[in-house]
Amino acid sequence: MAIKSIAVLLLAATAAAATDTDEASRGAAVYANYCQNCHGEGARGLAAFEGDLATFRERLAGTAGMPDMSRVLQEQEVAEVFAYLRRTQSP
Repeated sequence: MAIKSIAVLLLAATAAAATDTDEASRGAAVYANYCQNCHGEGARGLAAFEGDLATFRERLAGTAGMPDMSRVLQEQEVAEVFAYLRRTQSP
């Protein structure tokens, strides 16, 4: 019984990791399309972002010198770019 439970948990974790990778891959395309011109290829010109998805959404509303991207990107695209940045900026 315990082995079955562990196997189910491992399968769920593997599926979640694959979904995160897919989301980050889609985020790379959205980033290249909307963000790369200002923030650089691979987010190299972007300061490391610390915060959660809600904080990221707030920043997209525009700050000093940055246009309001919250009106441009769909909610799914925001989540994808966030996943991409997390993957790109992880140590």
